[in-house]
Amino acid sequence: MNFDVFISYALEDKATADAACAKLEAAGIRCWIAPRDSPPGSPWDGANVDAIDRCRAMVLIFSSRANQSKQVHRQVQRAFDSELPVVPFRIENVAPEQSLAYYMGPVHWLDALTLPLEQHFQKLVASVKPFAHATDKSADADPSRRLESRKSWHPSRWLVLTALVLGAVLVGIDCARTFASRVQ
Repeated sequence: MNFDVFISYALEDKATADAACAKLEAAGIRCWIAPRDSPPGSPWDGANVDAIDRCRAMVLIFSSRANQSKQVHRQVQRAFDSELPVVPFRIENVAPEQSLAYYMGPVHWLDALTLPLEQHFQKLVASVKPFAHATDKSADADPSRRLESRKSWHPSRWLVLTALVLGAVLVGIDCARTFASRVQ
């Protein structure tokens, strides 16, 4: 099954992640969240990679615990490598540490620092809906191909790259000949 949103969170923030998942799903947004959607008996790391590749966006429940979680860092990196939009939902007033700041610095954050969280969940749903209901037909057909198609190069790109390399080699040969004639 394909999902709209992958929910990334630290284990200690599971209650908030589950509440966000419930609000998103009540709005018709299909969520993947561990451990609920992890296939029984499968390695968790492979299940996470597959789920991220099959989603349209990521919601990051961000806290000091998520900031320290190596798994959250890996999930965010995978999302950015897959060119997925990441919607950070900050539940603590903490700045991302250096490796997360690399990815998350230019991203607009949803701050959920004040209670009740309900008002912030409504903003989260509104922020995620455009990604979840995008009309990209190729992603609907097979979202797992999204990453492959982004990484593959069209033959014309290879032709341009080959021409540039060949041109650089020829310029280099010409420069070497000119230098050699001046030295003699």
